[in-house]
Amino acid sequence: MKKYKVGFIGFGNMAQAIVSSLVLPLNKHILKQYGCKITIAVSDPDEKKLKTAPSKVLVTSDNVALVDFCDVIVLAVKPQAAKQALDGLDFSGKIVVSIMASVTIDGVKNLTGGVTEKIARIMPNMNAKIGMAYSAYCFSGLSDIEKDLVRGIVSSIGNGCEVDEKEMNISTGICGSGPAFVFKFIEAMADAMLYQTPVVTYHETNTEL
Repeated sequence: MKKYKVGFIGFGNMAQAIVSSLVLPLNKHILKQYGCKITIAVSDPDEKKLKTAPSKVLVTSDNVALVDFCDVIVLAVKPQAAKQALDGLDFSGKIVVSIMASVTIDGVKNLTGGVTEKIARIMPNMNAKIGMAYSAYCFSGLSDIEKDLVRGIVSSIGNGCEVDEKEMNISTGICGSGPAFVFKFIEAMADAMLYQTPVVTYHETNTEL
């Protein structure tokens, strides 16, 4: 059984959904089936977000401490905030998993100082919170055992498939954003039914003989 310490940099909605699913007993069993056991840590400057972390999840506002402690670093920050959040961190010897939309593997290498070749991209969606996500993922430089860790995480939050990196953008539109569009469509239909103005049609009757 391979043990990993998995740290999330950024604890926004998506990271919260993934962590909430990963800590469930059933999903811990799924990870064991992939030969993995994980300890989870999260880092975020917002203490209110850290207070929402499940019990037994380690929390910190110090990204340096998180990276030093963990073997696997999940980049869960917004792409536009990544450079500032990751500046000065040493990713040497780490497995880096990015859930940042539209940031390529080469882009992740640049953001992490080019010191690691072990990078995976995962594009999950908010359905991860109930273990029903469908995620696309791809690898660069990971061993078979390390790939199993990523597959175990994906299986713990739902289902998924491995794709070539060139297919990640279209997968982001479908897997990442698709459910949000569906929810918006359902919401619009519900609003239309709830707030519509009743239309009453009156028919005049000709009473002349």
